[in-house]
Amino acid sequence: MTLLFKLTMLIRAVQFSALASLALWPVIAFSGDGVSHVENQTVAQVNAEAISKRDVEARMNGIAEEIESKRRIFHLRDTLDPATDAELTRLYLDAFREALRIVVRERLMLQHFKLEKMSIDEQAFQKRLADFKQRLREQRIPFDPDKDTRRLREIMMLEVFRAVKFDSLLDAPKRREVEAFYRAHIERYPLKAAVKIRIIKINLSIEDKVTGKRTARENPYEIAETLLSDITSGAISFIDAARTRNDDADLRANDGLLKGPNDNGFIVPESYKPLAEATRDLKEGEVCKAPFEFGEGYAIAMVESRRGTATAPLEGKVYDAVYNEAAAAKRAKMEDEWFRAELAKALVLQVVEGTSRPLPLDFFFPDDAKKADLNSRTEGRRP
Repeated sequence: MTLLFKLTMLIRAVQFSALASLALWPVIAFSGDGVSHVENQTVAQVNAEAISKRDVEARMNGIAEEIESKRRIFHLRDTLDPATDAELTRLYLDAFREALRIVVRERLMLQHFKLEKMSIDEQAFQKRLADFKQRLREQRIPFDPDKDTRRLREIMMLEVFRAVKFDSLLDAPKRREVEAFYRAHIERYPLKAAVKIRIIKINLSIEDKVTGKRTARENPYEIAETLLSDITSGAISFIDAARTRNDDADLRANDGLLKGPNDNGFIVPESYKPLAEATRDLKEGEVCKAPFEFGEGYAIAMVESRRGTATAPLEGKVYDAVYNEAAAAKRAKMEDEWFRAELAKALVLQVVEGTSRPLPLDFFFPDDAKKADLNSRTEGRRP
């Protein structure tokens, strides 16, 4: 149960009715007070375990409540035209179908959790429950002892199930798999155009090393101008000035070099607007034309080198990121394969007005139908 969902539950005003066809089309119905009375209606069954409309809406991350709130506003203002009504219904249906897919998958996992006699750490559960209650109290959101406790327990059961089934160390991606994933998704790992810049800072105030008190510095801009003049005239090199005349201790230690997010020295100047403006037209080795405001003072900058757009090499933090994405993709594939196999053996029914009928596999994997349609159209165009 996410905090976002608990918040959106507070704005519940109206409810849609349950599903009305194989395509899962709900009928929108209001009572006189604007609240429907079918939220507990069974809309599906998984091995005879019922799934209610409320169960599905609870997994829509507040979308149902948001749509219902908007619909109520339109209804009260008498401005709910057919086009708006149709669009709200479409948005609701898309979210409802996606949530139902999730609920059915989770119900099958929870059923197997019990069949395979798995368990959760009760002490860890009680700690997470206490933390969750505390967060709700801080947000002034009421705690539902039955629903919230049950949902947290289910979340931990699902975590254990997924860890046991799909997250074994034996299934961790090998380097060749990481490299293959990197090549297949190389557009995800761009390097923006960046520069290496050295900075000399002149602060607006100076600190007394004995007392620790700071006092305003007289004419800090003029001090920076004089230093810049000394550098451009050759009286002192930029690096020597950065090492000896810099008010920033970290910059002094690095000869004025600004560290990038990967500690490689390259930064995207646009992240620092004054810096970007001062260095935009500078070539490698050139110094800015005038001091500029930077933090609590002024600065002088030199562009050491520039790098154009490129692809980040598969090393360091990039390798770690690619590894994590490859591992997540592998776990998702294993879970999908498990889900397909269990759907073939399970009895999963849609319930419409008391009548049950099987939910087809392509409902749970809609991308399969899209890929098949694309392949058939591609085959049709071949000579």
